[in-house]
Amino acid sequence: MHIFITDDDLARHSNDASYVAAKADEFIRGLQSELENVRAAADAASITAEQTCSLLEQKFLALSTEFSKLESQNAQLQSSLDDRLSELAQAQAQKHQLHLQSVSIPIFSFSFFAMPICLFFNLLGLLIVYLFVDWKGWGDRKVDDGGFGIAQVEEAVD
Repeated sequence: MHIFITDDDLARHSNDASYVAAKADEFIRGLQSELENVRAAADAASITAEQTCSLLEQKFLALSTEFSKLESQNAQLQSSLDDRLSELAQAQAQKHQLHLQSVSIPIFSFSFFAMPICLFFNLLGLLIVYLFVDWKGWGDRKVDDGGFGIAQVEEAVD
């Protein structure tokens, strides 16, 4: 079996070399045409692949740039958030301090005004005790411990 001619054609035209050569040429042209088509398809595929690769590279660069911008923006926002949280903590500390001051001011003002009043009543109490002791005559007694640490009460002699 031959590649470019059937056995029947070869048997009929075996004496005609130009017919066999024409069939061989026709077959070769067909193969060359197929080869050109395959090469064209391969070239087209190669061009398409190169274009796709180029587009992907451009897209990668654009996304990489956008990602860098977003990272920078994220860092700025994180810094801003940290600043705001710090300000919030300071404001809460000030609020707490003001709350403590507002609670301690009435206590201070109460103690500031109550202290002289308490002192007055203490002195008044001492005066009353002194007058009571003097009125009862208990103030005339002398205490003598005799050098032994034991107190003995002696009545004052008039």
